[in-house]
Amino acid sequence: MRNWRRITLGWLIAGLVVITLGITLRDSMHAAGDTLRDVAPLEFSALVLPGVLMMLATSVSFSLLVLPRNASWAQRSSVVGIYLTAQIVKYLPGRVWGLLFQLKRLSEQVHLSQGIVASVNHMMLTALIGILFLGPAFVVPGAWALLLLGTLLGLLWVQRGGIAAYLAWMKKIPAGTLARLPARTVLGIGISLLLEWAFYLVLWAGLFMVLQMPPEPGPILALASFYAGAWILGSLTSLVPGGLGVREGGFIVLGLGLGIPEPELLALAILARLIFTLAETLAGALAATYLHNKATR
Repeated sequence: MRNWRRITLGWLIAGLVVITLGITLRDSMHAAGDTLRDVAPLEFSALVLPGVLMMLATSVSFSLLVLPRNASWAQRSSVVGIYLTAQIVKYLPGRVWGLLFQLKRLSEQVHLSQGIVASVNHMMLTALIGILFLGPAFVVPGAWALLLLGTLLGLLWVQRGGIAAYLAWMKKIPAGTLARLPARTVLGIGISLLLEWAFYLVLWAGLFMVLQMPPEPGPILALASFYAGAWILGSLTSLVPGGLGVREGGFIVLGLGLGIPEPELLALAILARLIFTLAETLAGALAATYLHNKATR
């Protein structure tokens, strides 16, 4: 019962955030809607592909953190499938439940402590790279200060519960779980993460082209970095499913500092949310189908 209360609370918070955004940006809603209606279905579908490939790349990096280098293809594909399926759960009830689902399914493949270490390390690693990717935010000092403040508050929140519990758990973890990763595994993780961000930037370049915005590298990189930062902030609100509304609000606030019109930012935020949600759902559905077929063979 308590879990259902938390899930309901998360959706209520998300609804209030979205309603607040809608009221605040009501003057831009009509123009943004006209822009989005001009997006052809084929263009929309084409943008989903790099999103799916991005999810696949990050799931591969996760599997490299979870499993030893000599793991079989069957084991690795199972972990990839579990990670991708968990992304759907993170959207429905919320991020915490997606992580619990992921750990429960991983315990069927590896020791629970190993799954916890890999999951936390993967989240920290991707968040750190996301923060490093925010270099273009320095061109807007006010926006960077806002993002830095939000990040620090988020880290303090995580430190009180997440990191403290993580370090406490590590005392119970077998020594072999914390062994140094082989050089080839580190290289594989690095390549997977580079591919993830490459597909991410390809998707953002596509967003600019579809919305008929000048595809200049500077604005694309800046807005892509702002969206990555807003994604991190949205992830810290663990009760809100998929950071709904929080990610979009943070992106628009940061993007306004670049002088980009509000309707264009709103259209970008809405289209990006639809693309990433569909990409994660499609990748998760394919993974769930794969795991189901594998279990019934």
